[in-house]
Amino acid sequence: MNAPLYETLKKYAKGNISRFFMPSHAGRDIDGCLYSSCAFDFTELSFSDNLVNADGVILKAETLLAKSYFSPFSLMFTSGATSAIWTAMATLREYTDGILIDSFSHKSVFCAAKNFDFKATLIQREFDGVFPKPIDCDRIEKILSQNPSIKAVSVTSPDYFGKVSDVEKIAKVVHRHGAVLFVDEAQGAHFGFSPLLPKSANGYADLVCDSMHKTMPVYGGGAVLNVKEKFYEAAKFHRARLTTSSPSYIVMASIDYARALFDINAKARYEVLKEKIDKVKSCLGDRVKNTDDFTRLVIKVDGDSLEKEGIYPEASWGEYSVFIVNFFNACRLKKLVKAVKKLPVPMSAQRGYGDMKMPSELKRAKGKREYVPLTESEGRISADDVGSYPPGVPLIYEGEVITSEKIKFLSAEKHTFNLVNGKICVIMDK
Repeated sequence: MNAPLYETLKKYAKGNISRFFMPSHAGRDIDGCLYSSCAFDFTELSFSDNLVNADGVILKAETLLAKSYFSPFSLMFTSGATSAIWTAMATLREYTDGILIDSFSHKSVFCAAKNFDFKATLIQREFDGVFPKPIDCDRIEKILSQNPSIKAVSVTSPDYFGKVSDVEKIAKVVHRHGAVLFVDEAQGAHFGFSPLLPKSANGYADLVCDSMHKTMPVYGGGAVLNVKEKFYEAAKFHRARLTTSSPSYIVMASIDYARALFDINAKARYEVLKEKIDKVKSCLGDRVKNTDDFTRLVIKVDGDSLEKEGIYPEASWGEYSVFIVNFFNACRLKKLVKAVKKLPVPMSAQRGYGDMKMPSELKRAKGKREYVPLTESEGRISADDVGSYPPGVPLIYEGEVITSEKIKFLSAEKHTFNLVNGKICVIMDK
């Protein structure tokens, strides 16, 4: 296995070295459970390289990542796709201040756009019931033609529910207008490892974020930003400024290992996995929603009821539950099918953002702020983005007048982001 960072850390993890450096568990398996991998938890030493100024095993690992992702350069992150997205947005800001953003983007995209002072226009997604449709490329063409100052475009593909947009076509349109394309491919880090999966955005877009821990055997927080040569130095610069100076070596080692493992046998294993998933779809029939990524199962079943059966989906969305299937949990598919068949088909919840009005551009809310109960916020101006998590997409945007419809929607959610003890941050009335 060609995994230079993993192999180097493995050598020293097994070696009889005296650790007088952080982390302070000193590589000892303290409880026989939580700390079972702590021997890989190193810091920047003579043999372990330095992520923000790599010239050793980390650089070798990133070079191999770039090769696997068909990218000129790849940068590792251990604090999630959010850090990679912020780095990408900071890099784009050096190129332009005008950006077009997919409305069904992760909250980190909008937060970065505001913090880096972009003039951001939103391209509205259309919805098929509760699910977003792929991005309309003709609408991108029209917006860029009418707004020549927009020189960057940010889209999300695949979405949280396994549907992809035509990134190849989008890239041609964006580049024809002299603009730069960033794709948040967080949910599609595995795409490039099998022809049975959708095309990866790598090779078409200028910057691509792949969140490896979502669909590959990588510890939580492991992600990669793939960049074209023109943006490489700026991306390295901003990664050093925006991310931790103490990256997790366990996460980095798992990135290196997973990439090497997938290089070796992912193609063959996805063929077997697809056969298993096709059987699931055949058994469950129209309870399964069609997706472009066959490893993303979207099934009409109540998530809470499944948990009582010992099955935990990735997320629930209306009457559907979302499942990420991989080589390591496929052995549980029969249990999943049995449980789904046992449970009734839920009533249609019609839960989605599609019929609710979204702003056409991002705004900053100005004025003194206060927190008020969400249920009492109708008519107030929101001082922050608020939405359902997952998928982490805003429903209420900063600077927007809060409506009763959106209050009702979010009040029914189990998990939301940017609420504090059930309260929303608003601009104080004068």
